[in-house]
Amino acid sequence: MLRPNRQTHYDRSRGGPAPANLPDLSPNVTLLDAETDIRPSLHALTIDELRLSGASGKSTALWVDTGRHAQTTSLHDLTPSPRVLDRIHLARGFTAFQHHALIRNAIAQIDATTVAFVVPAVDAPYRDSDLPRERARDLLLRVLAHLSCVPRQYNISVLVTTSGADDLAAPVNELATDILTYRETRCGPRFEGADHDTLVYDVGDGWVQTTLAYWQQVLEMRRPLYASQDDAIQHQEVA
Repeated sequence: MLRPNRQTHYDRSRGGPAPANLPDLSPNVTLLDAETDIRPSLHALTIDELRLSGASGKSTALWVDTGRHAQTTSLHDLTPSPRVLDRIHLARGFTAFQHHALIRNAIAQIDATTVAFVVPAVDAPYRDSDLPRERARDLLLRVLAHLSCVPRQYNISVLVTTSGADDLAAPVNELATDILTYRETRCGPRFEGADHDTLVYDVGDGWVQTTLAYWQQVLEMRRPLYASQDDAIQHQEVA
């Protein structure tokens, strides 16, 4: 699957602004960690991956939620077109057995249009389960085994987060090929990883902080990197 060069930079010597910098999600299992609310960065990474990978405008993402991570209001405010949200296929599980079954069912639905598999708080249903600890941990390990096969079999990104730091979170950390840490600094938001170190988003007269407006501007600045799928769709609708 060919993807645009995500590390493209504008030439400052020509007066152009530096592009917003988001991590490149490779076809691996990536663990996103955050010191604060993880949802804005999780939403931005998902939308970015969905738009970068879909040259035809038909790319889709699978999202298995465990709570309120997939807030439609935030996703709607971030995306430049509501049509993008139609391509995020969401399922939500509230118990360990529901979550385990949804992961298996979602993997079975992966097809040629799927470019990302998002599983926030992958350990949460097993931590809060009424099942004995060892039984819950066994179910979680089965889920992680299924997720580990996705990048190899389908060549897509798997993005996960955890909800704690204990024996249930440990196997998630071991599974992850890439670990991204998101944190807020006095100069703005920052992603840190083995192959990525975010340069804050400079708007010329100060630093934009981690707000919804920040993520809107990040995605807007990256518009030249996205395929011209919106224009193509609009042209088809007019025709």
